[in-house]
Amino acid sequence: MKGQPPLARLAFPDLAASAGRMAAAGQRDAAVRLYADWLRHNPPSPSAFAAHFNAGCLLQEAGRLEEALRSYGACLRANPQFVQTRLNLGNTLDRLGRRDEAIAEWRKLLVGPVDPAFTRIALNNLGLVLEAGGQWGEAIEMLASSLAIDPQQDEVIYHWVRLRQRICAWP
Repeated sequence: MKGQPPLARLAFPDLAASAGRMAAAGQRDAAVRLYADWLRHNPPSPSAFAAHFNAGCLLQEAGRLEEALRSYGACLRANPQFVQTRLNLGNTLDRLGRRDEAIAEWRKLLVGPVDPAFTRIALNNLGLVLEAGGQWGEAIEMLASSLAIDPQQDEVIYHWVRLRQRICAWP
């Protein structure tokens, strides 16, 4: 460790706190650079996936969507089980107009053991994107599955009812 630059010795929680302060102060690009520099010094770190994820979030917020995709891809290579990445990756792909790829990412969260909260978010995302694409029947199924997880979602109930009315699926 001796002889390494201070950034190489920075623990991930301290890195995340510093980057968070920078982003809150309007220095999002500097926070992204901080993560990138830390990753250059700590590529095998068990926290590398989180640094890639956080950088991806900052890039996505800044509208730097292609760069965010690369960060999310690096995050998934480092930790394929970090499901939050798939949610954000799908959102980024959707913003880029790559809806089929977004749908594929969100569908991955419907298979296997995933926290129901993340499954619910994926179902809601799928429902909205499928609705926008005119795939109303499948959108209704996704939203109904989301409501089965948490029936107290007013906006989801609204979309579900509206879609059922649209296809004349009366109770």
